[in-house]
Amino acid sequence: MVKVEFDNDNYSLSTIGGVETCSGAAEFILLGTNTVQMCTGVMMHDYGLVEKLSLELKDYMIDFVVNIQRWLQVSLSVDLVKSTL
Repeated sequence: MVKVEFDNDNYSLSTIGGVETCSGAAEFILLGTNTVQMCTGVMMHDYGLVEKLSLELKDYMIDFVVNIQRWLQVSLSVDLVKSTL
């Protein structure tokens, strides 16, 4: 919803707030942010958190795409079966 109301052509949407896990960053990205800022997480866990979350987020996004592809295959199969009945 934020993305719909937001002028993405002229501005960049950045989020911040309590990001200390891969899923926290992924939630912001899935909501439509262009960037995720991590301040408190880095202060509490050091700069190594950035690399750790980057690697975890990469794996998370690969799994996300694979799961979407599987869901689409199953969904299309069900739709094809329904249409032949």
